[in-house]
Amino acid sequence: MRKNLVIIGLVLLIIGVAMLFGGASLLAPKININSAPVSEVSLGNNLWKSPEIQVNGTNYILTDKSSSSTVYLVPSADISIINSTNLAQYGISPLSHTSVSSSYILTYNVASAGTYYLITVSSTSPTNSYSVLDSSSLISTAIVSLLGLVVGFVGFIILIVGLFLKKKQPQNPEQY
Repeated sequence: MRKNLVIIGLVLLIIGVAMLFGGASLLAPKININSAPVSEVSLGNNLWKSPEIQVNGTNYILTDKSSSSTVYLVPSADISIINSTNLAQYGISPLSHTSVSSSYILTYNVASAGTYYLITVSSTSPTNSYSVLDSSSLISTAIVSLLGLVVGFVGFIILIVGLFLKKKQPQNPEQY
């Protein structure tokens, strides 16, 4: 029985780790990454426009920027009417703002499909890069990874129980 518990625990631990890392690998093909800085076109008045970003459904757009600039996500339909005074009105503000080293990562939640532009307010030509992440793949990845964590934990506990379980003493028939 002890040997069987160790084998079952090891198998569950391996399956759990595989699910944990497998969940993350499900996400990788769903990310549209433009890791090279994009060349932005000047709109005048310190406004810079990124290349068009295509969004299909509910997505998150992650972008990095320098600390001295402000970045908005603007629907392509509104690009012709924006200026420095109404940019906040037409642009989508970031959900979160995270500092990593000398870069700032902004997260935008885009609820509808369409084309968008990143508009940067900066006195010099910015060098932003961006990634588009499908939110449905993020949820499925989280579920698979969480299940992997649970299965791996159960496997680890069973493995420990199997290793430390005392060997069953053979019964001596002469005692009876």
